[in-house]
Amino acid sequence: MCSQGCAAPDHVTRISARHLHRKLNVTDWTDKSLVSETQTVLEIVSGKWTLHVLAALVDGPRRHNDLRRHLGDGIRPKVFDETLRRLTALELIERHATRKQDLPAVYYGLTPLARDLMSQMTVVADWTDQNRPTIKPWRDRGR
Repeated sequence: MCSQGCAAPDHVTRISARHLHRKLNVTDWTDKSLVSETQTVLEIVSGKWTLHVLAALVDGPRRHNDLRRHLGDGIRPKVFDETLRRLTALELIERHATRKQDLPAVYYGLTPLARDLMSQMTVVADWTDQNRPTIKPWRDRGR
């Protein structure tokens, strides 16, 4: 609405809002397909061990057993291997088989796509860190 009480036609308002979103680098949350695809990404990342595995690989590739030890005793071997297979199929991690001192060695590392994803997840991690007192009860209640 203008200062004289006039209203812009709906199509002008929509165009202006889209232009403003692009100009300010703000997500257009009215784009339903974008919201659905974002939901898919969040569902993938929210897998019980997914973010743990991706975070463990941020500093570089790790051998299979080193990665499992890094995650601790909480993850069963079958679940660990399924998580690695799923992340490999999604092209978020790469599996490299080599030989070290004549023994087979398997390394896992982030793909460029996963590196980019993890750099964006930094924003979510920072928000989480700032809101821990509010978020902790969510976890205690089983989400």
